[in-house]
Amino acid sequence: MDERWATGIRRDAEGATGDQETRAWEGGEVRDLAQMRPGPISGTGKRTARKWHVAGRAEDVRAQADLSLRRAFGAPLTDLVDPRNRVIPPRVRDWRIPIGAYREMVRYGLPRVVKEGFCENSPEEGGAPVLSSAHGRLYRLGSLNDVEIGVQEGVGVVRGVPSGGDAPEFVINSTLERYIESAWRWVVALPVLVGLVDWAWSDEQLDFFHTKCEEAAAAFTRIDPVASRAEDSFWRTLTDV
Repeated sequence: MDERWATGIRRDAEGATGDQETRAWEGGEVRDLAQMRPGPISGTGKRTARKWHVAGRAEDVRAQADLSLRRAFGAPLTDLVDPRNRVIPPRVRDWRIPIGAYREMVRYGLPRVVKEGFCENSPEEGGAPVLSSAHGRLYRLGSLNDVEIGVQEGVGVVRGVPSGGDAPEFVINSTLERYIESAWRWVVALPVLVGLVDWAWSDEQLDFFHTKCEEAAAAFTRIDPVASRAEDSFWRTLTDV
């Protein structure tokens, strides 16, 4: 796994946004499942990240994780968008991107914080591309560690452009619409997988955790089969532990 942009789920046990974590673990009508207790961790900015510790019977934790991941990858996108964590580029109307991408951005926006200090969407404020790549100019969407994330002018492909060094550029999603969907679903799924990291100690529990990661990778492949076909594709790498 390339450490430049892979989350390394175990390292992400110190990330993700608290409000999304709360909802990701809510079971609706399912009660008395995994007992969750929040513990604050250090963070910067207005939103303080939280870490969830999982306790409870193994079958209850598995049931809760299944329920939460079904929501993350199966619920309508409108149910997952958190207005308090949403950002829309202020001059996206001036961007030269496909009309479908423009409409999806205006409708859903992007999660401002995915993992605080590591993966955040902070789109450019102007109406002209500010990033350059081997494939053309990009409108900046955000960053992932030392990788700049941008959408390609005209065609709408979302690319990662490493800053410095000789690391190659790479495709994140084949369209901006698929990046928007992937980002929101990842924000909701991430704390579930992080919670399983704290819980999984036995071989059986670790196998369950790895199964959930594989299911997440499969879900991202369904969202964007074009960009996720390769084993080293962005979203496959993100869930590869």
